[in-house]
Amino acid sequence: MGNKSTPKGDSDESAYVAEERTKPQRIWLTEEQLDLLAERAAAKALENFYLEVGKVTVRSSLYILGAGLIALFGWLALTGKISV
Repeated sequence: MGNKSTPKGDSDESAYVAEERTKPQRIWLTEEQLDLLAERAAAKALENFYLEVGKVTVRSSLYILGAGLIALFGWLALTGKISV
């Protein structure tokens, strides 16, 4: 009755089938498998690095473009070329 894994509303504990837990097993990898795994991890890390660099580059470029447009708009308004 105090079993936390018993489904709600079901007081019959024999109705619950628990998952069988097994001990973690060791997996032995060959040198070729380790090299392949390392290459894939490095490629994934490099891909993520380029993705982040691209995001920062685009964000910075848009910030500079926006600041330049605001400065241009302000200059045009101060010189009387456009009316605000």
